[in-house]
Amino acid sequence: MTIQSAPSGNIDITPVLDYLRQLGDNDQLEPADLTRKLAWLLGVCGFMRPSDIEHVDLDQSIRPATEEDPLVLFVVAPKEKRQGKRITKTVTLARHTVALFCPVQAFLVYTRRIASSPCIAPHSYLSQVTINYLMRDLRDFSAPIKAQCIDKHIKSIMKLIPSDPSNKPIKARALGSTRAVQAGANINDVVVHGGWSSQAIFEKFYRLSRETRTNFTSLAL
Repeated sequence: MTIQSAPSGNIDITPVLDYLRQLGDNDQLEPADLTRKLAWLLGVCGFMRPSDIEHVDLDQSIRPATEEDPLVLFVVAPKEKRQGKRITKTVTLARHTVALFCPVQAFLVYTRRIASSPCIAPHSYLSQVTINYLMRDLRDFSAPIKAQCIDKHIKSIMKLIPSDPSNKPIKARALGSTRAVQAGANINDVVVHGGWSSQAIFEKFYRLSRETRTNFTSLAL
């Protein structure tokens, strides 16, 4: 009988944060670095799958009008369904206090530098639906990229995080949602933000650790 060890609650993202600092200002980044950075930040902060990021529609998405406003991304026909029907879901992203770690800032610079012109094409599996794609081919900014390519961009940064090679690779949305819960986020809010159908799905497939930062000794005594 094999007993599965408990996953470590210490997921050290310091190497990624150091890497983002080293990259520097978004306006000075090479297109490949900016694309990888945006994809990773959307995955971690938006709890988004690569296929979610692929199907962001710029025409429907709402850009922040002020420094306090969030960015609202519209994802057309994601994996989730409602009563068996395809939906459009929204992902709301607030600004980070550190500009180099901010998904909103990365999005604004990316759409100004790389996704500045329309990229309207049929949805990858709903040919009757067209969207203005966010993520672009590095060889041709007028062409979209698929989820597989976005996944590679995310993994290129995820590999900086120390991990046990015997375990499955950590997904960006699992990393972000787990860290949010550990930092004190309401688990119901996490489930809604990630678009999971239930808390049980999140707990079983995405939550990387059950550890919290709550001092139960002080609460119990």
